[in-house]
Amino acid sequence: MDNFPIYRDGERQLYLSYWYESLSRHLLHMKPLSPGKWFDEKGSRHYDLDDDALNAYVEVKGAANTDQLKLFTDQLDAQLGELGFPVDDGFIWIFGYRNRSNHGGRDRLLKRSSGKSWETLSAFLAKNTNVAYVIDIRLLDLLRQRNGVRSYDRDKFNPRHVIHLNRTVLRELAENARMGLEKLGVPPHDLSRWLPPRAKRFRPRIIEADFDGRPISFQLVLLVRNGFKTRFLQRLNGTVRRDGNP
Repeated sequence: MDNFPIYRDGERQLYLSYWYESLSRHLLHMKPLSPGKWFDEKGSRHYDLDDDALNAYVEVKGAANTDQLKLFTDQLDAQLGELGFPVDDGFIWIFGYRNRSNHGGRDRLLKRSSGKSWETLSAFLAKNTNVAYVIDIRLLDLLRQRNGVRSYDRDKFNPRHVIHLNRTVLRELAENARMGLEKLGVPPHDLSRWLPPRAKRFRPRIIEADFDGRPISFQLVLLVRNGFKTRFLQRLNGTVRRDGNP
């Protein structure tokens, strides 16, 4: 993509969202969108991607490791409401990037090190994106029912509720998936749709790819059913390998 200036913080956050959706499109072999077309379409749908090959809707988010995960309940309700014939599967794909400075305090890497152009922002995100979660929308609804919601008052003109969810909850569910799914109310006869026989966890993968002229590598945690996991991993544009951790 041609380089262009990015001066304001609001612009940086906007193009960060565009970068992660563009990365998702690249990884799923989908047609890229220009910034102008993306801006025109953003917010017009409850999901960012409609992947015919996966027969699934996908919402894409980028979140710093210094920020809380913000998944709004009204958006989740709308996304659940869209499921049904001909598309019955919906997922949220959350990318995480390193944003914690060694200096501590309020200093953050994104603002200090991502520069003032698309080229420098893209280079920063390619270097610092280190993890991603793909979560089944219905599983996210079960997590909401178990963990509850909390008020989000930072937007005074649009008070909402967000799901009480963080990375620790996602990690613990991945590491203790069989027990965690049972606690969330998944019936024993349905566990085989989520986990292979005798498996106790969702084993992460490492994804390596080239995007926007730069190498990128991150850990991928799939909190999804077996059938979709297989289709998703086979479709990814890049190298997929098992995480080396036992």
